Amino acid sequence: MKLLYYIAIASALLYLNSASEGVRLAEQKCIEYRRTEQCAVKQRTLDGSSVDRREFPYYVAIEDPAKSTKYDFLCGGALISEQHVLTTASCITEELVNSVRLGAVHDLRETNGVRKNIESFVRHPQYTRALAYHDIALIRLDEPVQFTDTIRPICLSAGLATKGELILHGYGRESYLDDLSPEMAKRVQPPVTARSDCDDVLLLHANRRLRNGLAKEQFCIDSSDETACATSVADLLVKKDDHNEGCSYFLEGIGSAGYPCGAENSVGVYTNVTQYLDWIESIVWSGA
Repeated sequence: MKLLYYIAIASALLYLNSASEGVRLAEQKCIEYRRTEQCAVKQRTLDGSSVDRREFPYYVAIEDPAKSTKYDFLCGGALISEQHVLTTASCITEELVNSVRLGAVHDLRETNGVRKNIESFVRHPQYTRALAYHDIALIRLDEPVQFTDTIRPICLSAGLATKGELILHGYGRESYLDDLSPEMAKRVQPPVTARSDCDDVLLLHANRRLRNGLAKEQFCIDSSDETACATSVADLLVKKDDHNEGCSYFLEGIGSAGYPCGAENSVGVYTNVTQYLDWIESIVWSGA
């Protein structure tokens, strides 16, 4: 027991020391991951275009334990370390969620991906199922994953990427009336909605899960354009780092709530990942 106590104290001191030096653990890990990353494919830039199997190697498909959904897909997530996946708390509502797929998830019909079991998960302590605030969660896999050209963690925004294009991607729909497509789609430079305009839309729709309007830990994306429907649960908003030859991506937001994509006065509400770095670091890299 004494040994465990001293290990815990040492981990806490290391965490505080990193913070005191002004270099976040997330930033340190991003630099570490970028040293070995190579650009797998040249990005296509057309809105709604299909995605190459190596284009977003951090994407994780969380599987539906009841197999009640098409393609056994429950929601999306992002690999952020060798053993952790970041997603929304609203995704992890089923206690029996037990597996994820990584690699070759550009198409849900693909069978060559890697399946990993879930060891545990934790929702943000301030999240409640009745509301869409603090909608963020961490999954711990039962064993570390081996990085390849199709499996690699994404960086967390910690001030490293000052420029670069925004990309929204997930499993798309031609319109909000259509079934989920098994092929991942992306949209480049989706329009960020002003906070006041977003609040107006939320008020218009009287969304009970966002009854207090847009929180400071959230932002909105205009989703009224049917050509930009990437409306799978927990779709990802990322920023491509144009200054890095390794073609790094930074995770900006995770899709949390919204209205039918392609409908008039429609917005998607995203959890702002940067607002939760302290919480994420304390769990994922507590012993770094």
